[in-house]
Amino acid sequence: MRPRFSIIIPIYNEETYLREAIDSVLAQTVSDWELLLVDDGSTDASAAICADYAASDARIRMLRQPNRGLSAARNAGLAAAKGEWIAFLDGDDLLPPAALETYFAHTENADAVIAAFERFPEHTVIRTADKVEYYADFPAMEKDFVRLYYNLMTCVTMLIRAERVQRFDETIPYCADVAFVMEQLGVCRGIRILPDVLYHYRWTRELTLSNRFFLDHTWSGKRIFQTVCAHFPENAEIKRFMAERYALLTMKYLRALCGIERLSEAQKHALILPVLEDEVRDDPVWTVDLVPPDAPQRMLWEAVISRDADRVYDACMEALTPHVSIIVPVYQAEATLRRTLESVRRQTEANWELLLVDDGSSDGSAALCASCAASDRRIRVYHTEHRGVSAARNFALEHARGKWVQFLDADDTLDEHCLEALLCHAVDAERVCCGFQWVPNGRACVPCKQNVLCCSLSDIEALDEYFPLLTVVWSGIFRLDTLTARFDERLTVGEDIVFNAEWFRSTRTVRVLPDVLYRYRSSPPAPPRIDTLSAQEAIDRRVREAYRGSARMVRWFTVNLIEVCIRWFESVIQNASLSEPQKRLLVATQLDSALLDGHIPDYPGDDKRCRALWQALLSRDTDVILRTFSKS
Repeated sequence: MRPRFSIIIPIYNEETYLREAIDSVLAQTVSDWELLLVDDGSTDASAAICADYAASDARIRMLRQPNRGLSAARNAGLAAAKGEWIAFLDGDDLLPPAALETYFAHTENADAVIAAFERFPEHTVIRTADKVEYYADFPAMEKDFVRLYYNLMTCVTMLIRAERVQRFDETIPYCADVAFVMEQLGVCRGIRILPDVLYHYRWTRELTLSNRFFLDHTWSGKRIFQTVCAHFPENAEIKRFMAERYALLTMKYLRALCGIERLSEAQKHALILPVLEDEVRDDPVWTVDLVPPDAPQRMLWEAVISRDADRVYDACMEALTPHVSIIVPVYQAEATLRRTLESVRRQTEANWELLLVDDGSSDGSAALCASCAASDRRIRVYHTEHRGVSAARNFALEHARGKWVQFLDADDTLDEHCLEALLCHAVDAERVCCGFQWVPNGRACVPCKQNVLCCSLSDIEALDEYFPLLTVVWSGIFRLDTLTARFDERLTVGEDIVFNAEWFRSTRTVRVLPDVLYRYRSSPPAPPRIDTLSAQEAIDRRVREAYRGSARMVRWFTVNLIEVCIRWFESVIQNASLSEPQKRLLVATQLDSALLDGHIPDYPGDDKRCRALWQALLSRDTDVILRTFSKS
């Protein structure tokens, strides 16, 4: 018996998601279908997956051919199809369970039924009709064509009567769907548009592009423009609309071309020229006004219209520069990383790049990084052996391309307006700093009560709170060209303080905002490290050099440094799991620290307890220290 539906899946190296796609067909609420799996010369496990399913269900057939491309694979499926109606599904996408049933319910007096679709994982619905609409034929759609266009771009959201189905033009290497749909609708008698979402389209990173792809793209875009305009030769609105779409595609791929690092400048120029020489652009519709004056692409479009390859190249390179490079060192962060990355993707400022440096993680962090990078071309992932947070940040700084740098820890989050707010105030500064909030206790740390421009240490000295500027690097953005120093990879604690001290050794302008734009997740106190005091020595030395012109700032650091030292000795001396000889040995190993050589003769804070404990440490007498700290 002839099946009611033939579903065609063209497959080329789809092993990651192929089972999900096939399972979505098996889950349909109707059962009178056949599934044609067309393996187009896959080199991964796709063919084996197809064979397994074909062996388990008589409704599933597998076809194999050498790699000839998407259109050829779909045509092979059409040649073998036996169903009354044809549907297409890509090997990484999904059909909702009621898709076929819903399509068929609207086939009366129609040769084609077209539905809305959803892009996932971000769940964006592409819907151009809010009710069922019917057209006797393609010319009848003319008045609504522009409105309906985004549901007419692909064959995968269509159910087509088999007797009317056309073939794909295998000479079109790119956007063959659009040409197919336009030609298909041209022979249909009865076309129904549905508001129902009957297809789930997986939105992933664009394909890695080859030189040949760019040469082919110009011809493909021309063919689509000509095909649509041929159906509506007298409609100036449609012609301009398609010209705008073609212009945007052209600029998109010129930018992608100029972004291929392995191509030399001369090679890029050679590939730009065929795009500029496209004779379609001799048509009067191709004017500079196709792109609005305030659009980000306007400068590039003016260059394209001029047909000047040098101008096009310069405009592309300008457009490729992200405003901000966000640097996230990642180590064993599987539990928190997803939330961190989502806070980046929600930014109202979209011109950023995200550099994820996996520092030798052994949990699921690396896989999560790869998954996010696959769905957003702005995300780049690097894998290094485990060398620590400073080495990871230094590695990323060598690869950063933005004008500004935002450091972000893998368990923290950005307010959705963070980058936009910081950039708004970045015109006259080398760094823009904001307040932050501790998570989960919700306490905020705000450097000032109003927007302030600091041009000297005395300006910074007058701020209400130093912590966001001097102690951490993630509370704002740095201008990349000022980051000539690097993080000290020998330090395991206090690396941010030392980095800031080195940065402030030059005269710096810092815009300080009262806004709380960063969420810092507090971690449980770590066990005492034997190298804590040696790190504090480095901090003390660098701080005194960098901030020697500000007695108030040096005093603030000294108070914090002494309190860190006191907490270290307390963690040892009051540790019930350590024996008395062990405590004595640990204390003795630290008594030759340069911090205790007397150059800090007194605790400059107001805490009398800390003053007494510091005097005990300055005695460098193990018995005195043990006795004093035990009593505290």
